[in-house]
Amino acid sequence: MSAADGPEPPSDAQFLDAFVAWAQVVVPDTEPTSESLSSGAAPWAMLSLLDSDVFDGDDTSLVRLVDETYRYFVDTLGIEPGISVPDAVAARSSRHELASVLRLVTAAIVKSEANEALIGAVHALPVEHQVVLMQVIEQVLAAMDAHQRESHAVAASAEIESLRKEQKRLNGIVSEYQEQLTAAELHVEQLRTEIKELSSAATLLRTVEQERDSMRDQLDEWRYIVEKSGRQEDELSKIKRRAEDAGDLRRQIRTLEQKNASLEREVELRNSSRAADEQDSTAATQRSTRMLERQCAELEQSVAHEKEENIRLTQELERVSAEHAESKRHTDQLLERIHMLEIGGGHSHAKQETSADGEEPERAPNPSLESATTLAHESRESHQLTITPEESLASLAALQAEITALRNNARSREHEAQSLLTQYAKRYAKKQAPKELRAVLDLLGEASQRDELVFRRLHTCWKQAHDLANTAAEKQSACQPSAALQAAQRERDALRHEQRLMASAFHLLSERLYRETGWAHTKERSGNFGVVGSGSEAFGEGRDSVEGEDKPAGTWLAQQRSAFTDALFSRK
Repeated sequence: MSAADGPEPPSDAQFLDAFVAWAQVVVPDTEPTSESLSSGAAPWAMLSLLDSDVFDGDDTSLVRLVDETYRYFVDTLGIEPGISVPDAVAARSSRHELASVLRLVTAAIVKSEANEALIGAVHALPVEHQVVLMQVIEQVLAAMDAHQRESHAVAASAEIESLRKEQKRLNGIVSEYQEQLTAAELHVEQLRTEIKELSSAATLLRTVEQERDSMRDQLDEWRYIVEKSGRQEDELSKIKRRAEDAGDLRRQIRTLEQKNASLEREVELRNSSRAADEQDSTAATQRSTRMLERQCAELEQSVAHEKEENIRLTQELERVSAEHAESKRHTDQLLERIHMLEIGGGHSHAKQETSADGEEPERAPNPSLESATTLAHESRESHQLTITPEESLASLAALQAEITALRNNARSREHEAQSLLTQYAKRYAKKQAPKELRAVLDLLGEASQRDELVFRRLHTCWKQAHDLANTAAEKQSACQPSAALQAAQRERDALRHEQRLMASAFHLLSERLYRETGWAHTKERSGNFGVVGSGSEAFGEGRDSVEGEDKPAGTWLAQQRSAFTDALFSRK
């Protein structure tokens, strides 16, 4: 500040006098004087009023005073003092150096927040000292402000330089960020494309998920249906096993019924021709011939009735089954005739062998022959039946021809049925082939084996009868009428006994079938399935017609047969 701008700054002597007066007011105990300021006791006491923690102790030298004041500025006030103090400060310093130290102390008092008492003491001083102190305070503050401005300028220039460097660095970073932004925009565009693709894929996946849910629901429904089908299969297996057991019983009953019917007809015919047989052997032979003719007529009628019934069948399988049943009936009739011839010829031959050679053992007959022989010995009669060996040989030759024809016919029908069933089975897939076809094939195989055994037995019986007839013709042609009469009587008694046995067995089997098979339950199951067709009904009607039974539809046996047929041929 120049002299033209304002009053001149106070001198060091004026400042020292004003400071001594100020110290005398603030710290009168120290008894400050102009000469005692150089010891630093008065300024130290004044600073201790600001902060006793920093300015404490007995050492009050100017060097320590300067150091502590600088530390107080930096540590407590947090500013730079901006007042230069000579480096070499001694106890006997000059007035200028002492004034510099006191200016530093004054600046610390002014800048301190706890300076109210000290500043208030300035107002108690004389006016000239107040003016001097106020000018010194203004100088000190101006110097501090200038120093702060310079320090701020230096700091600002350094900060500007650092900001320029930082701007340059940030420009580089911005360039990098712009490149990254360009790459990010490209990546965003790719991501948008991918998002569109993923959105379309998500739409497809939602559709697939809906289809999966619907298919899962369908799977649950089908799983329940499969479980229900499994339970129904188990029930069907149980019903099938029961039906197979019942089928065996039915076949036995049917066989017994056929035998009973044939025996009844045989007995009736024999009873009607008994009187004529007692009068004349020739008439008996003719009546026997007429009886055979009537049997043939009945068989032809049954065959015609079977053909009429088979017209209603819609499938070739039932027709073949009906023809097979017809062949089986022919076989049973021939078997009865063979039994008749075997009984008559066997006993006559045994009698001749026994009369000729008593040591030769008799043939081992079957149970029916033994029972017939026992009854024949118990009921011998005096009438005789005359049958010549030539007639027996002729009858046996005709019987052999008929057996051969029936055998060939049965084989041809069996092959035809098997080929037809094979063709039906090939129409279905391997896993969807009806089980009934395989079951019918098995039944046809078993029936063919059984018929083969019957034909072999018939052929064996024919050979035995033929040998017996030849032997009887060679040895005792004259005794033949008596042997034929005995054979006829034995045959009559055996037939009566067998009729009674068959009636009893039929009754027992009927009761067993009624007890062991729940026909009403089986009928209900077959009705629930709802798969019984006209083929199975026609098959049942064909079987009944082949068997030659004229029973009403309301009888118990007819109802059981109908229920069994429905249960056997109805499969879901």
